[in-house]
Amino acid sequence: MNRATIFLPLLLFFLTTACAAAPTPTLATPRPSASSSATPSAGPSSPTAPALATPASNRQAPMGTGDLPAPVLAFTGDPHDPRSAYALLSNYDLFYTHDRGLTWQALPFPPAGTGEDFHSIGQPYPLAGPDLVANTFQPGLLFARAGNSLYRSRDAAQNWEDISKGLPSRFGFPMAIHPHEPQTIYVVPEISPEYRYVCDGKLAVYRSRNGGETWQRLTRGLPQKHVYTQVLRHATTTDVCNDAGVYLGTTGGEIFFSRNAGDSWELLRAHLPPVLSLEAAVV
Repeated sequence: MNRATIFLPLLLFFLTTACAAAPTPTLATPRPSASSSATPSAGPSSPTAPALATPASNRQAPMGTGDLPAPVLAFTGDPHDPRSAYALLSNYDLFYTHDRGLTWQALPFPPAGTGEDFHSIGQPYPLAGPDLVANTFQPGLLFARAGNSLYRSRDAAQNWEDISKGLPSRFGFPMAIHPHEPQTIYVVPEISPEYRYVCDGKLAVYRSRNGGETWQRLTRGLPQKHVYTQVLRHATTTDVCNDAGVYLGTTGGEIFFSRNAGDSWELLRAHLPPVLSLEAAVV
């Protein structure tokens, strides 16, 4: 079984290696006719579908239509219910659909009492675009980046906790989730909206194995001198091999990968255009 396929916008490459033996991945240009997409099989309804909240006055959505009151900046399907999805809007309102987008209902977001003004988009330096990830293996577990913080919900977006403590900054946060360990997540912080590159001029991935309660800095094999690059929010991913691979791409055109859940890293390819997005799939 080949390990994974890595997709990059504008340039398309296949990354192929055996899952079991985990040799060094290689990139090859695909045949034009080889593109395909997997269709998820229908599964049972999520046992943790949100108890829908009453919309606040500033987040009314037309019920009975597919309309939303602002552009969608982050979207994730519910992996436990193919009819359901979450949409995080440009004004940081969060909506949920349980009927494939026919109707939408507002959910509580962001967490109350944080003191953050999520509805101002930070002048003159915009905040990082929001992101939202639903965990594949644990129903109801969501991670979100919004404003200058990272959040976790354990109850399908009914309540949120700030999990930024222990990270070197509260900005950036491209996210990836370990495919077999629902509490293991990876982020790459940046300095600030004014200085959009990795902290201290060193490329480091931060891993939490307990859903964001504590963080571990991972640097083995990553460049640690004069690094002025960033990892965009869609440029981290994982594969689904037993020994899960973790991948990240930089705006400097480098792709790094780890074959041991982030403990150490290797350079896969350099001198590419800025990496906007990475996706891995076993083929």
